[in-house]
Amino acid sequence: MRLDLTPLLEGLDLYIAAVRRGVVEGVGAASLQLLTDSIMQTPTVPLKWGITRNSGSVFVNSKLVTTSEGIAAQYLQPDRPPNLNPKPNKTFRMPKSKTMVRGVVGFNTHYASWLHEGLDITFSEPGSGAKYLEYKLANNARTYMQIVVEHIRKQLKKERGVRAARKALKGKTRAIHAAATRMD
Repeated sequence: MRLDLTPLLEGLDLYIAAVRRGVVEGVGAASLQLLTDSIMQTPTVPLKWGITRNSGSVFVNSKLVTTSEGIAAQYLQPDRPPNLNPKPNKTFRMPKSKTMVRGVVGFNTHYASWLHEGLDITFSEPGSGAKYLEYKLANNARTYMQIVVEHIRKQLKKERGVRAARKALKGKTRAIHAAATRMD
């Protein structure tokens, strides 16, 4: 018996590539949602002059996805000291991996980590406070994972090769079953 699995294997390669694209897109979208949530949901990134809120960045596998400049622009105070301007990170390096997709959300002020960890700080703006990223990760984890899943689904729907692989497998399954029954 001979069985050509080429169409099936090609379809599976396309399927795997679609899943990877979906994961990368999904992690980017979920990380963007985390950045937005840290600015909008309590406890929020502390306000003061809006510097920290406007210094946020999102990276996926070392690639810049976006910054908080557009999201938080309305919080930037015109009366801030002239030397205080938000500067989101535009570059970030992380170890490369063939099997992991990493999303990084951060704020680029020298005091951002101090504010994040500052459980003993009295914040001037109601609703702002410490752990503005950590609380969102804990409370919204399901939402963020659902965002990733939705992006994977979208990529799989786009991939015509997946349908071809299923079709090829369906036909091959019948042939394999028929051959196996004849061998008995």
